Amino acid sequence: MKDIWGKIKTWIEARPLEVGLGGIALAVFGITFGVVGLASRGEPSESPATTTTTEIVAETTEPAQPGDPVTSSTTEPVESGAARIAVRIDNAPDARPQVGLGAASLVVETPLEGGMTRFTAYYLPGTAPVVVGPVRSVRPVDADLTAPFATTLVATGGQPFVLQDFAPAGVALAMPETAPGFQALERPSPYNLFVNLEQVEAVYPPTPVDEAGLPEGDLPGGADAATVAVPFATEIGWEYTDGAYVRTEGGEPFMVLPDLESESAQYAADTVVVVFAAQRSAGYTDGNGVDVPTFDVIGQGRLLVFAGGKVVAGSWARSAQEDPYRFFTESGESFGIPPGRTHMMVVPRELEVGY
Repeated sequence: MKDIWGKIKTWIEARPLEVGLGGIALAVFGITFGVVGLASRGEPSESPATTTTTEIVAETTEPAQPGDPVTSSTTEPVESGAARIAVRIDNAPDARPQVGLGAASLVVETPLEGGMTRFTAYYLPGTAPVVVGPVRSVRPVDADLTAPFATTLVATGGQPFVLQDFAPAGVALAMPETAPGFQALERPSPYNLFVNLEQVEAVYPPTPVDEAGLPEGDLPGGADAATVAVPFATEIGWEYTDGAYVRTEGGEPFMVLPDLESESAQYAADTVVVVFAAQRSAGYTDGNGVDVPTFDVIGQGRLLVFAGGKVVAGSWARSAQEDPYRFFTESGESFGIPPGRTHMMVVPRELEVGY
């Protein structure tokens, strides 16, 4: 531990101007712009934003090795109308291992340009780890996806025409310019920005949504499905082990950190939901000139739900941005998913998911 704090001290002493200015800048932003980006639901409390100083924290854990014990879900069932706070989390190789991803009651994963994916993690009050990240920007599909699940989304920013879609959706954006709690860790930029959710929730208290965003209930009987293979640019796999689906990417265990002081563990979910949606261009390109995709997540499409080592094939439907998802079997009967940690993947409708 002394060696770790020694490294931190050395880093800070070598960059006094950066650390000092970072703290001042975030303090000014937190006070001056704390009321920006509010929506009709999920507005911040009347108390002024608390100031925060950027902290430089060294990573202190060694990744676990394949074959180490995996963590399973202990999350309580999500009740209809539950209040959640959402965080946009990166999934680039340099962003791993993510911190706090495994504590989310729901994680929604969407493809990005370049074949990568990005997560939106949803936390119930009192269940989120203090530090979560790395935090990244929003994409055009995020307003449609966030509206049924949360009233506050933590992100680093986004294109102006994308940001303006959140207030009409009833979602407040907590960003470095509008919220306290953002911290820089010793990771490569831009994968080094993390957030203290306790500080964010003090200014943006989560407000209950009207309904649970996903239907709840008992999964109808389905076919055996011990493994799942999603053929993105890097294949994402799930294997049913010890009552949960554990995740791999590129054939390697997908490891996450519960917090900054614990050992990493393989990411797992009780239920994996695959939503097939039409992919189209968002109308702009990224910094490398690659077309940015978006997805039609309002409407209807094919559906696969994996839970308990079984799979149910069917369809999803949702008629408006504020509406929750509805699930139907192939015979047209509505159904819900069991309680526990849920991971929802939005994939192009032409993609063939193996199981």
